[in-house]
Order: sequence, then structure tokens, then C-alpha cells
Amino acid sequence: MYTIHDIAILLRVNTRTVRMWALAGKLHGTRGGRDSWQFTQTDLDTFLQSHSVRHWDKTPEQRFWAMVEKSDLPNACWLWTGHKTKDGYGKLYMQSFGYQIYTHRISYMLAYGSIPIGFHVLHRCDNPPCCNPSHLFLGTQQDNMRDREAKGRWRVDLLDPKNCASCGKEFIPRCTHQIYCKKGCRKPLSP
Repeated sequence: MYTIHDIAILLRVNTRTVRMWALAGKLHGTRGGRDSWQFTQTDLDTFLQSHSVRHWDKTPEQRFWAMVEKSDLPNACWLWTGHKTKDGYGKLYMQSFGYQIYTHRISYMLAYGSIPIGFHVLHRCDNPPCCNPSHLFLGTQQDNMRDREAKGRWRVDLLDPKNCASCGKEFIPRCTHQIYCKKGCRKPLSP
């Protein structure tokens, strides 16, 4: 007989997930009280056969690398194929951290160890979904800004006054990514 906690350890998920499966009828078992469940080996086998269980038999490191498309070419980018932010950076929820973390940071930590406090993981290749450890290096925020300027990713033209297409008023820079009209149209200028 298995408990919710046993199933969670076997499948590498949290107990809340197992409890939700049981309450939703996806994982059949015997309820023995307010929050007490018992599952047989047959219950577990039936669940595993009827549901997609990819990656549950793998370590977190193996699951991470399974989502990275490695190229056979030397010095090529290894692209993250999972969830990406609107800026193209890969993100992954790591249960050991308790929050989402950028995939290039995970790749760096797996290859080189921990990241010192106050440091960022920067890309040599300027390709946000790249997880190739040889393309990653540590730097401060100031190093990141210098790298951006040296590679020509700093859009100086965004800071030059322009006119709003909606009302004709002059734009005000609010940050390097968006500038807004003085009248308050609040429509970001697309780069």
C-alpha cells in the first residue's frame, strides 16, 4: 500500500498534485479519512499506463537536458525547446528552488557550479534561448550593459525625440525598451 507521500516521492511531484489527481478521479485509491488515501500497486500501475508520464523516471538534470536541442556542429547554440518568455529566454520551474529560473542560468550551474551573488549569466552568442555552457559567462550588471553596447544592441534611436502616430505629440523615454507619448497615449513605440 502507498500513501500520497509515497506516490509523490515515486513520481517526483509534490503531494498537492497527487491529492488533486486522487480527488479528480485520475488516480484511484481508497480514501480513509479527511485527507488520508491508500493506493495499491495496481492503482499506481493503472495510473501510469493511462497518463503521460514522460520524464518522471529521470532526474531534474536529465529532464532539463531533454528539453535542450543540442547541435552536432562545433560551437553551435543549444536551443531551449520548452517555455520561453516574451524576450525569448527559456524559463523552467525548479521544485528545488521553488520558483521559475532562466534556463541559461540552470545550464551554467550544471556545467560550472553555483553563481555568485550579484552576478548575471551572460550570452557570448546573444541568442536568448541558447543553453550551451561554452556560450555562457559570468558578469555584473555593468558588464552586461557594456556587452550590450559593444555588440550594438543598445538602441540609441529609441531615446531620440519622435512624434506619436496617434496624436502627433513628442515621445518621452521611460526606459530603453519603451517610450511613451507626452500627451499620455501610452502606446509603446515598436522598435
